[in-house]
Amino acid sequence: MSERLLQPIKPVLGLDFDDTIVETTPAMKATFEWQYRGIFPSEFYEGKTPDSSLYPDLFTLYRQYSAARWGHMREASYITGIPPCGGVAEALSILNNFFKIHLNTARWIDQGKVVERYLDSQGWLKYIHSMFFRQIGTEDQFVAKSRAASFAGISYAAEDHAPLITYFADNNIKVAAIDNPANRGIPNSANIIRVQGFIDFARAVEKHGDPEELFKVHANELENPANLYKVHVFPGKRIFAVNI
Repeated sequence: MSERLLQPIKPVLGLDFDDTIVETTPAMKATFEWQYRGIFPSEFYEGKTPDSSLYPDLFTLYRQYSAARWGHMREASYITGIPPCGGVAEALSILNNFFKIHLNTARWIDQGKVVERYLDSQGWLKYIHSMFFRQIGTEDQFVAKSRAASFAGISYAAEDHAPLITYFADNNIKVAAIDNPANRGIPNSANIIRVQGFIDFARAVEKHGDPEELFKVHANELENPANLYKVHVFPGKRIFAVNI
């Protein structure tokens, strides 16, 4: 039997794009404040999803001014100008040893080539086996991401969007919840581990030697009330936690 056939099958990780590996919301906030010289209301990006019913006048202005700086949200310049999150290259190089990694994003299919070029420009593309997008502009992101999860056999996810985190966890997908103010109210779950950033999830997996073992340890931690709502931070090989 060949060595290739003896290699274990890796579990599949569904990797989010916006606010997980690229700093989308800070870029949007900076764009609004730079162009409009105004205050970016925290409710304006409810659950990290644009909602035109909240501050409709500001929403219109934001779209106009973001177009002036980045181009429309579905144009190439809107993606290429967004800065990467810290440590993503290291995280991908670590997690490539444990997972088959798919990009599972709610961005539209017509942005696919631009996203691919962005990943390549950062040196990340070599770790991504395939990419899944929303097929049409009106498709719900839950439909798009759950379809991809089912098709690709995704059993782990790195995600920041609160409703998607709980949706995946409820469907027995283990989630690294990338910490942000909009998702701190999600319920505790053995299927959800809260991490400060994507790099912290990668270092946690590396420390425990296996993603399944990481989540087993996490499930045991939840038995102690002091560990509820704990956000894990892994600076290099050391481990500590920040209570929020």
